[in-house]
Amino acid sequence: MRIVYSFIAAGALLSACNAEQYETINIAVHPSIKVCSIKETPMACEKLGVYLRDTMKVGVNRDITVSYAGTETVAKGDTSVEQIAELVKSTGYKQVRAVRYEMK
Repeated sequence: MRIVYSFIAAGALLSACNAEQYETINIAVHPSIKVCSIKETPMACEKLGVYLRDTMKVGVNRDITVSYAGTETVAKGDTSVEQIAELVKSTGYKQVRAVRYEMK
């Protein structure tokens, strides 16, 4: 019986690891300080593509979203999110979406 539980636990662990590799990557844009972050790791927005490719080993077909950080307020007409999404696309990533949440 212990062997069966060990296999179940190992299977659950492997499933969790595999699920993470397909998770959407969220990029947070902080326009007030001109920085972006991925999983709480801040960086210059220009370095996102290199970081995704070299550090995180993310494939070019992975789903990526770009949005403003938390409740960051931005000037009307600010296009930071769209610009960063285009920047990430220009480094070879194909599934990049700019997302704007309306705060009311």
